[in-house]
Amino acid sequence: MDMEGDIAGVSYGTNGAATGITLYGTKIYIANGSAGIQVADISNPVSPSFIGSYNTAGFSYNSELCGRYLFVADGLNGLVVLDCHEPESMIPAGACPGEGVETSDVVVHGKYAYITAGSSMHIIDLWLYDDL
Repeated sequence: MDMEGDIAGVSYGTNGAATGITLYGTKIYIANGSAGIQVADISNPVSPSFIGSYNTAGFSYNSELCGRYLFVADGLNGLVVLDCHEPESMIPAGACPGEGVETSDVVVHGKYAYITAGSSMHIIDLWLYDDL
């Protein structure tokens, strides 16, 4: 990939192992490995700025934002749900514990979360989050 002419020189350092990105408007949610989730404002793409973070108990691989909730594939910790109504101070809103295998990806569609864990895919009913 030739990045000549692109903004290739811009980077945003995190305090962990950046493994996944979820974008919403001018906010970017970075799955940050053992450091959890970090949120940055990219309204000025050449100068991203830190908004907030939440350190999950596991290793955050990826996430998906649906409404005000961020669903985080959090390794052996399973699926973690964060309320992101105020991204600068995210709070836990629920969890679905892991089954002893790494939860590494999540997709939310309708009232269900689909996660990959080990050699299988699990479907989780999100009935609790009626405001999705």
